[in-house]
Amino acid sequence: MIGRILGRNPGAVVAVILTVFGTGLWTIHDYIVNVVHPRQEALLQTQIQSHIASAEQLFTLKHFDIALQEFTYILNTNRGHLAAGDQSRVHDAIGQCHLRLSSEGKAEDHLRSALASFDAALAATPLEVDAVFSTKVRSHQGDAYRELARLVDADANLAKAEAAYQQVMSARPRAADPAGHADAQRMLANVYRDRYQHSRDDQHIQAALDRYAQALATAANDRFPETHGSILIDMGKAYVLLSEGRYRARHLEQAVALFETASDVLGVDRFPHAHAAAQLQVAETYSLLAGTEPKSRTDRAAHQQKVISYQNKAQMAYRVARSFGLSSDRVIATNGSSGGGGASAASAGADPNTVETDKIEK
Repeated sequence: MIGRILGRNPGAVVAVILTVFGTGLWTIHDYIVNVVHPRQEALLQTQIQSHIASAEQLFTLKHFDIALQEFTYILNTNRGHLAAGDQSRVHDAIGQCHLRLSSEGKAEDHLRSALASFDAALAATPLEVDAVFSTKVRSHQGDAYRELARLVDADANLAKAEAAYQQVMSARPRAADPAGHADAQRMLANVYRDRYQHSRDDQHIQAALDRYAQALATAANDRFPETHGSILIDMGKAYVLLSEGRYRARHLEQAVALFETASDVLGVDRFPHAHAAAQLQVAETYSLLAGTEPKSRTDRAAHQQKVISYQNKAQMAYRVARSFGLSSDRVIATNGSSGGGGASAASAGADPNTVETDKIEK
């Protein structure tokens, strides 16, 4: 029977067979393309998000070197599968790891790597695509330029930091985002403070103090306590820098008053880490005050009483800071001795993240 059919209509039979076979292949192909591949991609995306979350947790735990390896692995092994947003997120995280690691050695190499990563993040997600994210990356970029300015080309790198922060401030208008605008003003003030640290030109420190004052007025304490407190801390650091000049005790007293106000604003219940950071500034500044000299011979007895008070206040503030894991290498002056002369890194230095927790900003 089959032979007769094939003998009479071989072309038609072959056509039918090929049609059936082709339909089967198309069905298989369609299933693979529309069912199997999407499921595989969905599974891969789930794995990618899990890996990113794990790397972010390592960053939060301050394992910056391991987090850097994980983020780099994610980027290198998932090329072509990372969405633009995730790609930007990973590049920014790599940059933040390098920024943190710059304090542990090979600072310039880490900072230049950080800046390259921030550039890549901004290229993948420009301002017009995601203004909130790109603005945060710009602030990280400014932080990296500030740190690089401590090592090389201070004027040029501080100018780049200022430009980055200006973009942040422009993207956060005062009317729509007062806290964000005030924080950008704080960042710009820090650049002027750094310029004073390099040049000792009074116009820079005055510009910094003016910016801090504007920022405080923008971010009212009752509405934005965390932002308000961070501005007070950075403003206090400006007065610590000023204390290296003629009016040492006066400027240190102004600084400690700002740090104590910041500590009150950053209540321990709401902002424990920031409160402890403010207390560390209080402790270090009182320690500096304990090392000041009396104004005259006749003032020695009264000054000695002040020194004892300064030492006690420093000890109490240090205890609070240490209870949250913060410490300092400053030695508090004992009765009858003098403390350290210059401002310490924690008091006058420019760590831009003093009151921040170590979490990846998204």
